[in-house]
Amino acid sequence: MNSMYHIEIIRSGGFTEYLVNKVHQANEQDETFEQKLSSALIKIGVVKSDEQLYSYEEWHNYTRSGAEVYVAAAQVIVEKGGKREARPFVSKAIINGNESMKQMLKRRTMLASFDILVPELYSTTDACINEQFIPYAIDSYTVLKGHITLHVLNDIIHAATVLDIRGFPTFSFIDDMRTDGKRAYYVDFGWDLWNPGKHPVDNAYRTLIKFVEQNLINLKDTVEQNYQQKIERIFFIHR
Repeated sequence: MNSMYHIEIIRSGGFTEYLVNKVHQANEQDETFEQKLSSALIKIGVVKSDEQLYSYEEWHNYTRSGAEVYVAAAQVIVEKGGKREARPFVSKAIINGNESMKQMLKRRTMLASFDILVPELYSTTDACINEQFIPYAIDSYTVLKGHITLHVLNDIIHAATVLDIRGFPTFSFIDDMRTDGKRAYYVDFGWDLWNPGKHPVDNAYRTLIKFVEQNLINLKDTVEQNYQQKIERIFFIHR
């Protein structure tokens, strides 16, 4: 690796030390800190092998996020073909280890197969899920900022429809979704999503309507109609 290799490191901390000292596997004795960091980021799939790492910024080290995970976050800027791209990402350390991670990944794959958007998965390492960071929670603040577009709302309605039809017992599915202001993604595949049931439920519908009543009351009729139309379409397809 080129000894003149340089990366702008804006901020580093405990998560960066983990990447350099635990994820990275030394290839050369004289590798610099920047080279080790770049190799680690390639290993976890955040940086592709044909990309140049231009800058790196750690946002925070692993911190508790709910009952099942610790989450670290950072952002890289990569360059390829003269074009630069900012790529924020998170690393979710699963508290109960690989078995819980396998269940989460299974639910993740299942939802994706039902056309529910999920973040890009970069890799799984050391009972950690490394994936695309989706910036905005779906809440009243996000509504006020104008990030809940009709496309985003339609993704939320679609998720509610699928979860109810498939019998998922979730009571807080909107808290398990995030948005980039263009689309909505399901990001939490833990115990409160759980597994599909044998019969349809209406848990997600009730959560959806409560959210709409609190934040988008003028769209309540439209949301109800959209939900019912999606339910009827699914039942028609599977008759």
